[in-house]
Amino acid sequence: MIFRRSAKQAQEAFLNRFEPDAGGYLFRAAPTAAPVRVTEKERDEELATFLRGVQWVSWAMLAGLFAVAAVMAFAVPQFDTAPSEILIWAGAGTIIGLYVLGWWWLWRSPARRFERRAVAGPSRTRAEARRTALASLSWGQLALSFGFAAMLMARSLDGEYVWAGLGAVTAMFVAVQAVRKLIAGRSKTVQGR
Repeated sequence: MIFRRSAKQAQEAFLNRFEPDAGGYLFRAAPTAAPVRVTEKERDEELATFLRGVQWVSWAMLAGLFAVAAVMAFAVPQFDTAPSEILIWAGAGTIIGLYVLGWWWLWRSPARRFERRAVAGPSRTRAEARRTALASLSWGQLALSFGFAAMLMARSLDGEYVWAGLGAVTAMFVAVQAVRKLIAGRSKTVQGR
């Protein structure tokens, strides 16, 4: 399957919203939201719905991009004109925007299903939610993000300074997250002693 790797990552991110608890799981609609209790069966049903939906929106996006490319290939006589570039970007942007909306709708499905459930615990503070997010972020992901930023910064050698600026901003963001992860890890070690 063409989307197997991204589907696995999406599955892991989706399942991270369900915390194991005695006799089931606690689901949080947002990192700082109060949890609600759900059963293993309900979690598995939501996961199956999510994965099936992600597969549909992914294939629909791919088909939409091919359709935009086909229309451009047969309907536009010249590609190097401003109107054709606008059509290309508008078509691709529309397809990607619809994909993001579909993804968001699927991501919010458990929150809609469980919105009327009784709260099963206190909500998290922003600091607790940040620590949880940093704990799930691996050093490998940070290194990969920094490598991506370095590739963008290397574009400045070709005179593409907008990409270089975006790379510099990305590198600073990654560095800040790495320092925050390091500090959070050290404070957890100190508290554990």
